[in-house]
Amino acid sequence: VTKPRMHWVDLIKGTSVVLVVLMHASLVLPQVAGDSAVADLWSDAGQLLEPLRMPVFFLVSGMLAASAINREWDSNRRRTWGIGYVYVVWTAILLVFTSVVLQWQALGEALVGLPATLFFASSGYWYLFALVAFFGIAYATRSLPPWLVVGAAAAINIARPLTDAFLDSTLEPIHQGSLAPTMAMNLVFFLAGVHFKQLAGQIAHYATVPRVVALGMVLVALGIYRLETPILWGQTLLPLSVGWIVWAIWTAHLATRRQAVQRFGSYLGQRTLPIYVMQFPLLYGATVLLQKTQPDILSNAATQALFPVILTSLIALIALSTHTLVQRNALRYIFTAPDWALDPIGRMRRTAAPRIGSPRASAAETSASPVLPPEPATAGVS
Repeated sequence: VTKPRMHWVDLIKGTSVVLVVLMHASLVLPQVAGDSAVADLWSDAGQLLEPLRMPVFFLVSGMLAASAINREWDSNRRRTWGIGYVYVVWTAILLVFTSVVLQWQALGEALVGLPATLFFASSGYWYLFALVAFFGIAYATRSLPPWLVVGAAAAINIARPLTDAFLDSTLEPIHQGSLAPTMAMNLVFFLAGVHFKQLAGQIAHYATVPRVVALGMVLVALGIYRLETPILWGQTLLPLSVGWIVWAIWTAHLATRRQAVQRFGSYLGQRTLPIYVMQFPLLYGATVLLQKTQPDILSNAATQALFPVILTSLIALIALSTHTLVQRNALRYIFTAPDWALDPIGRMRRTAAPRIGSPRASAAETSASPVLPPEPATAGVS
């Protein structure tokens, strides 16, 4: 029996990536318009939604990967090698863009630092690194009790000060700027999505408008209290994140009862990758352009209030348009891995293997068994 599709998952996935871009766009505002009360309000709003943005993003990512952990590893190449390929490509694109176009650093210096940037996940594309790492962890621990796996990840989150201190002291002497502490905080949400997907679906059925309003008011009040209480800064956000996730599920479930919202969520949710990866070169480019031109309109409070929304909308429009335009040419491979990138190790082995009739093959035939081993079958991709 086919289980009914949870349409709210697509809507949450799409809107959460938009919230990430919106937060980054709000950080551009003080850089191009200077400090202001409006910029401070956007900053506070960004911090208020910090327990929601990435946790709910990783939760739905885990839910979408739930069935994959029960398949053979090789059948998940799109989730491993495929995402890893996009991570490498866009990290390289960003480094070249900031070096050649924006001239923030020498190209040679950027390329020399590329391996460390990739390995230590110190760029804005750490989310892609985390997806591969989290899936590997979920796959490796799939035979363990779910409560134990998720509980261990929750303990890492709850012990945030200790976790941050350990990772910072371990990694900073080797490579500065690693976002491993941020990844550690979000592991629990991905694993919860993998192991408790059905529970999230059950939570959605309790959605009502009064509950959404009441829970939202409580979460906003608690968020403001956190911002006004320095002792809470740097502590775990897990309780707030759980509350915001429930609120997001309820809100999205109610919203997707309308067919128009359901279609919009499906469209956006299936195209989050181009928005996510293109945001950084577009944000950096917009920052440099506006700093050089210094348009007077940015001094207007109303313009400042709308600036992050307008910039986010433009980034989404450009990203989605670019993604559509390149689907029929080779540039599509900046968004999706070609077949050769999905099995690079197997490809290298097949390339290195001696061909029948070659001198290497003849030598091998005289020294090895007369029966050649069969070629390994190439597993399908998800």
